Amino acid sequence: MALRRFLLRVCVSLIAVGATATVGLAQDAEPAEVPPSLSGAPDPEGFADSAGGRAGAIGLAALVLAAGGVGVTLALRRAAREDPEPSMRDDLTGLADRRRLDLDLPDALSHAAAAERTVGIVMIDVDHFDTYRGAHGDVAGDIALRLVADLLRANVRDGDVVYRYGEEEFCALLGDTTDQEAREIAERLRAAVEEAPFEGEERQPGGRVTISVGLALTEGGEPGAALERADGALHEAQHEGHNRVVVVLGPDGPGLLLS
Repeated sequence: MALRRFLLRVCVSLIAVGATATVGLAQDAEPAEVPPSLSGAPDPEGFADSAGGRAGAIGLAALVLAAGGVGVTLALRRAAREDPEPSMRDDLTGLADRRRLDLDLPDALSHAAAAERTVGIVMIDVDHFDTYRGAHGDVAGDIALRLVADLLRANVRDGDVVYRYGEEEFCALLGDTTDQEAREIAERLRAAVEEAPFEGEERQPGGRVTISVGLALTEGGEPGAALERADGALHEAQHEGHNRVVVVLGPDGPGLLLS
């Protein structure tokens, strides 16, 4: 744990001087690179980002289909191959932005319904962020947001996409997942931020920078309704005291507090 926190502090220092660091990975990464798919399938060779991968997109889709990742995976791989314009990337964090989510989510839900697959929508808010920015200034606040973005990106599956949704709010779209897997990812995100060292965090409530997480699981439906369910779970997590994960399993299901 001590070694992990030391390495994370090195990452914070790199971010502060304008470098980019992906926490938890032992290799350089391009934070502005939106992951090539939302399938959840590993891509250790970077196939989907390579020239051969793009040229062989049809073959890749066929493999995914054979594996059972039908509509959700194919639609989101197709969208990811259409590299988002810079205007759809957040300048501060390099994440895809809300406009990109507005394009990706309807396709994900439509194909999830057709294929009877589950999509996880994770809404994330940095707890008491106004307090942190007020105490440490705008520059420190930006460094903290970049570190949170790196932590989120490093703790989802290779095919998932993390978006910057608002000032201190983020969203992760988990394609072709299961209830259990999505819950584990949501809890992993919460724990990763709680365990990471942030400059001046001792002045935060509880002495740490933390996040609240709301997870909605769905097999389709309207994008607005799905986002509202995830956002409602997020608000419930905040109401429960922050640094919590709340999951809603169905359109009318109650929130389930995980942590």
